[in-house]
Amino acid sequence: GRLFTVALFHHTINRAVFIQWLKEDLIPKLNKKSVLIMDNARFHVGEEIRQLVAQSGHKLLY
Repeated sequence: GRLFTVALFHHTINRAVFIQWLKEDLIPKLNKKSVLIMDNARFHVGEEIRQLVAQSGHKLLY
């Protein structure tokens, strides 16, 4: 594996910030059909995130 991106946030992370980071930073850098593995932090979980990852051609596991 390799590290795709690093981000440093100087404020609280919520779902909106996380989704923006996924769209603008992480997803564009992923290889095709990547698997994203996340813990169950509240801002990681949600239908919008699942759909974003799936529509980008990737898989999401918790």
